[in-house]
Amino acid sequence: MSKLSQLDLPQSSGLVVHILSAIAQQEKKFRPQQLLMSRYFASNDLPRLKDAEASLAFQFELEGVSPVKGQFTTGIAVELDPKHLHQIGDITASKVIRNILLTCSCTETIKPCVHQVHCLNYLRRQLTQRSPSDAVEWMQSCITDGRQAGRKLVESLSYLKPDIEETLAETDPDEDPDRRLQRIQWRLQYSNYGVSIQAHLQTSRKRGGWNKGRLLRDNLDSVPDTALSHPADKMLVLVLQSAEDSYRGQTPRVIRECLRLLIDHPNCTLDDPVQTPIRIREVPVEVRVEQEAEAFKPAVFQSNVRIDAIHEDPTIFLGTIHNQESLLLRIDRQRHVLFMSTIESRILRLINDLSAAERREAIMDRDTAEKFADLIVHVAKPKRLEVQLPESLAGPEQPLEPKIELHLSPRGKEGLQVALRVACDAVVEPPVPGQDPERLRIATTAGRFQLLRALEEEASIAEEYAQAAELNLLPYDAPFTWLAATPDDALDLLQRIQNLGEKAPPVCWPKSQPMQVVGEITPQRLQVKLSSGRDWFGLDGFAELNGLEIPLAELLSALRQGRRFVPLGDGQFAQISDTLRQRLGAIQDVSIGDGNELRVSKAGTAVVEEALGSDISVDADMSWKDALARLAGARKLKPKVPENLRADLREYQVSGYEWLAKLAHWGIGGVLADDMGLGKTVQALGILLDRAKNGAALIIAPTSVGSNWQRESEKFAPSLRPMLYREHDRQTLIDSAGPGDLIITSYQLLQRDVDRFTKRAWNTLVLDEAQFIKNFNTKTAQAVRQIEADWHLALSGTPLENHLGELWSLMRTVSPGLLGSWEKFRKNFAEPIERHRSKDRLLALGRVVRPFILRRTKKEVLSELPERTEVVRLAEFSEAERKKYDAARLAALNELTQGGSEDSDPQMRIRVLAWLTRLRQLACHPRLVDKRWDKSSAKLDLFMEIVSELREGEHRALVFSQFVQHLSLLRESLDRVGIKYQYLDGATPAAKRQEAVDAFQAGHGDLFLISLKAGGTGLNLTAADYVIHMDPWWNPAVEDQATDRAHRLGQLRAVTVYRLVAKDTIEQQILALHEDKRELIAGVLDGADRAGRLSTDELISLIRLSQIEGH
Repeated sequence: MSKLSQLDLPQSSGLVVHILSAIAQQEKKFRPQQLLMSRYFASNDLPRLKDAEASLAFQFELEGVSPVKGQFTTGIAVELDPKHLHQIGDITASKVIRNILLTCSCTETIKPCVHQVHCLNYLRRQLTQRSPSDAVEWMQSCITDGRQAGRKLVESLSYLKPDIEETLAETDPDEDPDRRLQRIQWRLQYSNYGVSIQAHLQTSRKRGGWNKGRLLRDNLDSVPDTALSHPADKMLVLVLQSAEDSYRGQTPRVIRECLRLLIDHPNCTLDDPVQTPIRIREVPVEVRVEQEAEAFKPAVFQSNVRIDAIHEDPTIFLGTIHNQESLLLRIDRQRHVLFMSTIESRILRLINDLSAAERREAIMDRDTAEKFADLIVHVAKPKRLEVQLPESLAGPEQPLEPKIELHLSPRGKEGLQVALRVACDAVVEPPVPGQDPERLRIATTAGRFQLLRALEEEASIAEEYAQAAELNLLPYDAPFTWLAATPDDALDLLQRIQNLGEKAPPVCWPKSQPMQVVGEITPQRLQVKLSSGRDWFGLDGFAELNGLEIPLAELLSALRQGRRFVPLGDGQFAQISDTLRQRLGAIQDVSIGDGNELRVSKAGTAVVEEALGSDISVDADMSWKDALARLAGARKLKPKVPENLRADLREYQVSGYEWLAKLAHWGIGGVLADDMGLGKTVQALGILLDRAKNGAALIIAPTSVGSNWQRESEKFAPSLRPMLYREHDRQTLIDSAGPGDLIITSYQLLQRDVDRFTKRAWNTLVLDEAQFIKNFNTKTAQAVRQIEADWHLALSGTPLENHLGELWSLMRTVSPGLLGSWEKFRKNFAEPIERHRSKDRLLALGRVVRPFILRRTKKEVLSELPERTEVVRLAEFSEAERKKYDAARLAALNELTQGGSEDSDPQMRIRVLAWLTRLRQLACHPRLVDKRWDKSSAKLDLFMEIVSELREGEHRALVFSQFVQHLSLLRESLDRVGIKYQYLDGATPAAKRQEAVDAFQAGHGDLFLISLKAGGTGLNLTAADYVIHMDPWWNPAVEDQATDRAHRLGQLRAVTVYRLVAKDTIEQQILALHEDKRELIAGVLDGADRAGRLSTDELISLIRLSQIEGH
């Protein structure tokens, strides 16, 4: 085996795949044979992968296991170019790449099968997550040497040896068990007195094979998931653990359930000295009547072996499942097979009676045999008991019409078993379409006869019905049998069958129909009453159907539980129409109530108005009508930019001002989320001029930005009076502020003096760089929420950086109630989007917040902005650096993978983040971790090389790092060679910051060294035409903000952005995450369809991947 690569698939698939071998052939073309029908090939034009001048074609052999189909081997022969694979999405059964030859050992008739599709997606992911050159290198690394493959083949045939000492050998004590594979071996202790099943944990040995294993007695729940390699293993552990917890232990019922799970299991043995492999087969028992002349003799068989004295036969075990059923096991030690049958109590009695008759040498004449045949035919049951009669007793043959019925029977408390069966009144249990027996033996008062079935035609008709009624949407239970586990699934099915009309199969219930859909609740059937509170509206009402009133609360409860039907009593249900579900769902998305109470904040007025439409009957008070009038007024408003705003606004800035003016007229706060450098301040000054006459405005901004507000106000809005809170008698300043006054303070000072600011009300509250309140529970965010203002405005180029909780915190401040409580928001949006990647919930969240967030990017609105080029510069570690980094990475994996889960160890995430920080620091410079390090670093050397290049070309650069200590190391190197620079970090006083900015803009210094968090926002540094990011931050938006210090309005030169990344380290993984982060922001603000937040396990995988990708 060349390289073992696990395929990361959804758990529901149950597929596990790894590469067995890969072969490269040069200067040959694979020509796809007609293994796949042409309609399965997509039209993607994929050139051959080229290495030098020779084309490379690869053959992969992948082996795996499926929970339904068992083991399979898939062959893939492919010519392709990894550069083009990046353009291909997930491969499905109807979308397979051209130039691919596929084979599979499975028995599925429709190709490509699920195994081929999964294997293709595996290869696509392996290639698209690498650069083209790395993809070639990876593919070549998979190549298996032919002779080595031959040796591997012979080594793999060890199971043919009679001597299996290698498998039973004890584990080498010098081996490290953490580095080896584990699996569960299931062993059967079997005798005619009793049967038990035991789990043994085996560990692989370095020299091949597995050790004898350790018996797991009372701690099955502690089995590591990695050892549960077969799809049935987890269920077996659950069943046996449940049995051990019960005082009854391994009863025959438990044994039967376990043996069914062990059918086709590759690691099931007898508990004997050599662990003899054993196969499990479930078979029916068979009653045969043998005829010699006019004498008839009945006997019972199991898998062609006659069963007589079951209590004396040492190969047979008999156990009682309950008083009506027994478990019959028979072992064939020569063939290594255990046969299992479930027999009814009367059949067990028949076996005993026939055994006693055999001892008395009893035979039957024809009359007696015919009576026996009449009796035995009645108890025949598919899969349980089959009957074989001689022609003279079986009766004449008749064809059975292939008529299919849909049988519905209650399953569990609320579900249904759904089964397509062949209509046949002559048998108790209707046969499964297309399944044996092909001949039904019938006995009636008129005589015996045989019904001959058309199995293929039955299966074809049943398949047509299954497709028409979309039965395959339900979980598969058995051939032509499905399970509708919930009432909604069952009712949906009934609705689909009803909609088929004459094309529907006949429906059979066991007795009376227990559930029925009697109608649909549409918007026209709903009556809503609106009442008002202080800052919210309450909704109540009911829907009328067939003379019944269904409360609105019941409809909302069904929506919250994801149900599409509401019960009306007596087994009757009403379906909530899709239109009504969508409209009520939209109202629920902006509701602030819990339980069945529905309250909506005034910010949700527009959503409620649209959802109610004109076809829902509404009874509302005057407050609601006033709210609608205010909303209508805001929509009709045609604001004009104030004449006293001394700025020539661009078209998009005029639109931004108009948007703000309409929100202010409506009285609902909003977030102006334009890219950095698009003039959010001047747009805000326009609305502040509009509102100046109504009272004082409070502006909260980072310390470094406060003076910028003062200068821009004096420049563009001289009629306003901006005053910095830190420069005056503070209490007097607050108390005396009135119309036209702008009081400018920092987040730090607000938090410290919050009692002063909350003693009065403000006309307008402006939060600049509003991401400062992204964490809801911080003291800063709590202080801001205490400020009372008539209208709130937030300015932020990054309203969403890492996770949706930040957006909720921001909207909770500027538009309270819009997104409801955190618990409601978490259940309704955050968890479905971040944990389950729900596209529907992401789109719904976008619909809710988008009216209150305006975001434009520079690319959209500034065609005249100079070009921006981004380049990743890789730093190659020295041997000493690589050794130090890899040692830390292995230590991190050793500690973190040995620990518990995040649930069992609350400190786990903190420890993971600490290790990630350590690895990121080592990627920058080892001295950040080890003060004794007296050498340089690859990244520092690369930085000094770049600085030399820039100075030769008379360029100037901004240099960002999130580690202040890293900046200190850069300063030491720059000082040694006499390069002038400006410097700013979080400890730099506000006045000094502005001095440094002014000096750099005036041409003093080739470089400006800035800590990412302290200077990444609020600065105008267009004197630089290069930006250097010394270390990648988790969120690209933060880096983009920093870059925008130079790439903004006023920049006349093209801007080049260098990202310095240490090769084969955690930094490359962080860079790969940047696209996901951008999609999260776009998903909420721009309507994209993906979002997510890294879990602790995913963070650990970043550490692991940095080795897989690079070393």
